[in-house]
Amino acid sequence: MLKKKMTEDEIKRQIPNWRDRDAELVTGVFKNYEAPGQSTSFNYKAYPGDEFKTWEFDDGEKYSIPRGVARHLNVECFVRTYAHLPREVGKFGVHKAADGSPRDGNSMMAMKKVHRYGFLSLEFEEDELDMIPSDIIEVTKSFSGKNIKES
Repeated sequence: MLKKKMTEDEIKRQIPNWRDRDAELVTGVFKNYEAPGQSTSFNYKAYPGDEFKTWEFDDGEKYSIPRGVARHLNVECFVRTYAHLPREVGKFGVHKAADGSPRDGNSMMAMKKVHRYGFLSLEFEEDELDMIPSDIIEVTKSFSGKNIKES
């Protein structure tokens, strides 16, 4: 079932509730996946009217931080990896750019997200399990009329 998009007025009414929930402290361990063993710092603000605050973390250390900052570390801190698309003559014939000209073979596309940081906590509630980064890639293929899922 698709979620109905919230109107601007509904969002404005919900911001105080979200702000209160995101201010609750959670305890966990900061992980630096990008440069293990290194510390990091960043500026963060979640809502209009908030002030930017600088956060500093050491890899592997335990912290009590606001839930919103933990969500930011787990969901928003990533880089995309890219790969070259096939040359203009590929499996399905000549590939063309949006303007109709043959593609030069140097085109790139995003392949996957690589998480830079994480906040590992046992305090996340059931409705926040989507905050935990996952590297699972699911591939579905058909074989003899049956769907087979590989993880």
